[in-house]
Amino acid sequence: MGHTVTQADIDAGGIANNLTFTAQSPANTPFSDVSDDGIDDDGNVVDDPAELPIAVEPGREVTDVLAETGSAVGDVVVYQISVENIGNVTLTNLTVTDTMTDLAGNSSVSEEVIFVAGNDPFTLDVGKTILFEMTYTLTQEDLDAGGLVNVARADVVTTAGRILSDKSDNGVDVDVDGNTVDDHTVLIVNRVSSI
Repeated sequence: MGHTVTQADIDAGGIANNLTFTAQSPANTPFSDVSDDGIDDDGNVVDDPAELPIAVEPGREVTDVLAETGSAVGDVVVYQISVENIGNVTLTNLTVTDTMTDLAGNSSVSEEVIFVAGNDPFTLDVGKTILFEMTYTLTQEDLDAGGLVNVARADVVTTAGRILSDKSDNGVDVDVDGNTVDDHTVLIVNRVSSI
């Protein structure tokens, strides 16, 4: 008997299988038997299923990039936030939140994170990416502080019920600060003063 492993099997953490054998004796007496895995030191010595455990390895990557920048009061800055499932199990109950501060460390109120593209804004299939956007209108305080710092966070639930969180990376492959993961997305606004 063969079985093609499905995503549902991986999400469940493996496969269990029992076979039922049914026959008749030469005297036309029916009989049946259920298969056993042959492992008697597991506490079950009769009719326990053969099991194939599959390692569950959840993984996700969150990237937050500037899609549109600005440099003056009233300019609308657009952040694109992508959440990719890099593990081997389906992730559900996806929520994305965003934290914005100016370069002086003062909190800024960002707009709501909205779903832009993907199959479903709450379920992240293996190998798939979901795209969100968040917009922000620059203020004089942002310019006075020299710019903005943005961090997105994605929370998901694994098939085992564990909640996983990941903070965004800025998507820049070359890191100058030695930190290769979860770098904040920074918008520098050049201050121009005149007399």
